[in-house]
Parts: sequence; structure tokens; C-alpha cells
Amino acid sequence: MKKEPFVTLKKLNEITEKFPTPFHLYDEKGIRENAKALKEAFAWNKGFKEFFAVKATPNPYLINILQEYGCGCDCSSETELMMAKAVGCKKGDIMFSSNDTPEKEFRYADEIGGIINLDDITHIESVEKALGKIPEVISCRYNPGGVFKISNGIMDNPGDAKYGMTTEQIFDAFRILKSKGAKEFGIHAFLASNTVTNDYYPMLAKVMFELAVKLQKETGAHIKFINLSGGIGIPYKPDQEPNDIRVIGEGVRKVYEEVLVPEGMGDVAIYTELGRFMMGPYGCLVTKAIHEKNNDIEELIRLVRSINENDEKKTEEKYCTFSINMAKLFEVYVRICIQNAVEKSEWGLEPYVGGKEIRNDKHKNNEYGAIRAVNDQERQSREYIDGYLIPDYVIRKENEFIIFDAKYKKCEMRDKKNNFNRNDRLQLLAYAYAYSGDIEKLENCKCIGIGHIFPECEAVEAEINRIDSNGSKLYYKQFSMKELEDDTEDAKRHLLKWPSRNTK
Repeated sequence: MKKEPFVTLKKLNEITEKFPTPFHLYDEKGIRENAKALKEAFAWNKGFKEFFAVKATPNPYLINILQEYGCGCDCSSETELMMAKAVGCKKGDIMFSSNDTPEKEFRYADEIGGIINLDDITHIESVEKALGKIPEVISCRYNPGGVFKISNGIMDNPGDAKYGMTTEQIFDAFRILKSKGAKEFGIHAFLASNTVTNDYYPMLAKVMFELAVKLQKETGAHIKFINLSGGIGIPYKPDQEPNDIRVIGEGVRKVYEEVLVPEGMGDVAIYTELGRFMMGPYGCLVTKAIHEKNNDIEELIRLVRSINENDEKKTEEKYCTFSINMAKLFEVYVRICIQNAVEKSEWGLEPYVGGKEIRNDKHKNNEYGAIRAVNDQERQSREYIDGYLIPDYVIRKENEFIIFDAKYKKCEMRDKKNNFNRNDRLQLLAYAYAYSGDIEKLENCKCIGIGHIFPECEAVEAEINRIDSNGSKLYYKQFSMKELEDDTEDAKRHLLKWPSRNTK
């Protein structure tokens, strides 16, 4: 479905010249046409009435528009009841449904002429205590339990809902209420929310109509109205078509004539309590952005490259001053370059594989401590804390993997034989030992190489003696971003070409 705004940009610009943003804007014409369509769709039922769900849009001016089309108010709190009274609702214009209700709210609802809809059988006692009686007109909310299905699938799961009485309870409630003076009854149900199908209301109506017939026969209670509540929704996705209220109304009419009319119940009024359907498509929030925050990593990468390139274009680009974590940015940029390098190769860049914690307590008879695996959530919550081993990058081929670490700093050159920082070297060796053989995603895998990536450095390759059960060796490689930023084939050569002796 193509969604068309109800106001043009030109008109919005005219309005914002007079009224400062932010503000809500409503389509009065659309609201009126929709209310008129609803009324016409159920015109076949003499007692039909829409009780607008005040909670959906508690705006008295909009409620006044709906009142022109015979709509009342559906309320669930004292505040909503007060608004209904303020807009001029009279006796019979208010439906009060609440599942955790103070006695004073029952009392107030009755005082202003509201119809009380009982959510639970225990509310009978509360209402009687609050009012000193049971109202002559009263309603009960029904919950059939289980799942609610229509032709194209499951709509919702009423069995999990907290609203309404069971089948057994509603029969008991009608008998009790009738014995305490109630003369006219209503049935209410809310089984699904925001349905985008013309089938929901007719299917719900059939359930309610069949229940009404049984209730009237078995309890002798006179069913005055059946409240289908809300649930008719609006499309939020492009592939959804909006509900057709006239088709819905016709579907309910057919079920009404099939179930109620043959039982002599053709005088039962149909009520609805629509909210989203009545107002959702006809309002919008109008505001202006006064600042723009750009976290686009691609833009940052482009900026870094433009600074490093000595070309004429960069002098033409104007950038405002800002502060960024260059070490973190460098890590992200390196990850992108590695991903590009290993693409379509036999190697793959692993996602973050979690962390490993160096424990100093005795563990499994190891008095010198142990290494344990850390899940991803724990890793994220304790990242960069001393005692955790979290490699920057792991690339993997079958049962072999290589660990790289990005260093956003000047490469410390010592001598040709030992030309990388001792602490950096030990960090990589710790990764290699900790992550070989016993961590999720790397189980039964062997680390064959380690490496450092600097913004700028001399290329270094070295073989490192490694003390383990099989006496194998590690291969070390150090290279700069310039090598990694080369064309794809050269990047693969620098990144992935490890000596064959390393795999022995």
C-alpha cells in the first residue's frame, strides 16, 4: 500500500511559520470521513454505537468531532472518565472497563452515567460495596482462553491475557448479577490487537453471538448489547492493505442474521471500542531537527582517507572540529579492511568470539590459576578490564586460525632480531595459548600464527618457539595499514600467506 501524507510540505512550512514546533497535526476531514464510514457500515443494527477508546488519543477537540457521529467514550481510568464528562457525555455514552479498579472509580463511573464492564467475577462484590447496589445495566468481559484463529492464521493468544472471565465464570456472574437486581446485560471481549484483516470482527462476532444465545437460554438474562471492543488495526507495512470497515460491517451482519436472529435476539445492539483505527492514520507529529549527529563509520573512514591522501580535493572539503576515539576507529577500519581481504577466500573473519578470563584463584587443582571462557554478554560488560583476553581479530580456515591485534601507535623498533615490543608480543602469545582448542567457535582448532597491524611500520616476519605438548611453532607477522589497504590480491598475500612449515 502506498501511503500518502495528508498534508504537503508547502502547507507545513506555512503552518510552522505561525506555530513553533513540535506540535501534533490532525486531519479533520479524514477523521470525519472515517467516523461516517464506520457508522454507515453498521447502520443495519439499530442500536449500534462506537465508544471511542479515549486512551488512544485523549484530545477533547477530536472526541467532540466523533460525538457528532454518535460516538461515546471507552474509559479505563478516573482521568478518562473525567474527560468523558468534560466533553459532555451523558448516560449511556460511557463504557468503563478496568481490571484493577478502586471502588471510588466504580462509584464515579456510575454517577456520571457510565456502563460498568466487569473484568473479573470478584468485581461484583466491589461494585456492590461501592454503589450499595448492582446497576440495572451491566456488562461482563469474556475470555474464551486458548488461541484465537482465523482463516489465515493465529491472531492472538487470549489464554495468556489477563483480561476477562472464563466461560464458567461468566455464566456464574450472570446468575449472581441477575439475582442482585441487574436487568439488562452486555458481553464484552478483547481477543486480539491491531488486526489488519477483514475477517477478525466477523469471527469474533460469531464467538460472542453463540455465547449470548447460551447465556440467555441458561441464565434467563436479557442480552442488551454485545461489545466487540477494539482490535481493528491499521497497516504499518508497505505490503499491508488497510481494513475495509464496510466489508467488516457486512461480515458481522451476516453472522448476526445466522446466529442471533433465528433465536429471537434481533434486538441486540452492537457496540465497538475502536481507537487506533479511528485516529491512527489521521495524525502526525511535526518537528524540526535542530542538530545532526553523524555516526556513519563509512563517512569517518572517508574522512581519514582524505586526510592521508595528498590531493587537491581535500582542500576543497570543509569539516568542523570534532573529537573521536582514534584507537577505536582504527580497530573498526582494520576490521573492514580484513573483511575485504578475506572475502571470497578460504579464510573467514570470525565475529567477536567472546573473552577469556585469567583467574588467580585455585581452580581444578591448579594452584597457579586457570583460564576460563567468558560469554559474549560478559565480555561486553567487562571489556578492557585487566585479566581479560579479548583478541581484536580472528581469521579461520577449517581447523586453523590466526590472531591479529591492531595497535594505534608508533611501532617501537628495537633491533632486527627482536624488533617488536615485548608486552605486545606477550599479549599475542597469551591469545594464542588461551584460544587454542577449548573455546566456543574455535573448538578443536589450532593457532598457527599471530600478527600486529600498525598504522605505519617496517614489515617483519619471524618464527617463534612455542612450548606446548607437540612442540609446534608459531609464525609472527607485522605489517602496516598501507600493505592491508593495497588491492585485494596484495592484501591477501600480506595477510594470509603463512609458511607451509607452520601447519606441520
